[in-house]
Amino acid sequence: MARSVEQLVNQQVLRWLIEQQGASDRPPESRVEVRQRPMITVSREFGAFGGEMGRVVAEQLDIGFYAQELVHEVARRADVRRQVVEALDERTQSRLESWIDDLMIVRRFSQSDYLRNLSETLVALARHRSGVVVGRGGHLILDAHRTLRVRCYAPLERRVEYIAERDGLTKAEAQIKVARVDEERRTFYMRHFKSDITSPLNFDLLLNTAEMSLEECATTVAHLFRVRFG
Repeated sequence: MARSVEQLVNQQVLRWLIEQQGASDRPPESRVEVRQRPMITVSREFGAFGGEMGRVVAEQLDIGFYAQELVHEVARRADVRRQVVEALDERTQSRLESWIDDLMIVRRFSQSDYLRNLSETLVALARHRSGVVVGRGGHLILDAHRTLRVRCYAPLERRVEYIAERDGLTKAEAQIKVARVDEERRTFYMRHFKSDITSPLNFDLLLNTAEMSLEECATTVAHLFRVRFG
């Protein structure tokens, strides 16, 4: 894992702990709050600008931004993930663990250690602060009633062109890479969530990012988030 991601993890955990320490001055009942804060999840085809769009949305709304690399690393490193969960008041932890148990049973998620760590990480993030989560099954794990679930897509040709330019590849190389990553993502969701990532039924908003600019896409998502959650 790149050092930059490890630094992001450490910086983010430190921020959570500092913010939680400041919360100790608030009345106890506010710290027992276990309801998920409003969230945005971004699922995307590879090369459809989903991650880039999610970052702009987070900046427009002044909320957290959790790219898939950060969430994956926190979930993979159990010691860091534990710090994230423990940043919540200790009285909420048993409820969180119970909620994860119910989630995996009702939605028939995989029982792997990684998926449990991933679920606990995302739930802890969502109960701590509103934010944008890119990938990692956020749209299936988080509470649909408190989450704006976005799916970004674009024609294959446009995605191949973008990846070729971004990564310095030939068109043929980019086409192979796009097909490989798309397949890896489909496999991930089917294996762990028994879900077809391409199904529109799991999303609230489908965005063809080839038809609008990055700024227009981000503004659309931010506006819908404000309308829905205030």
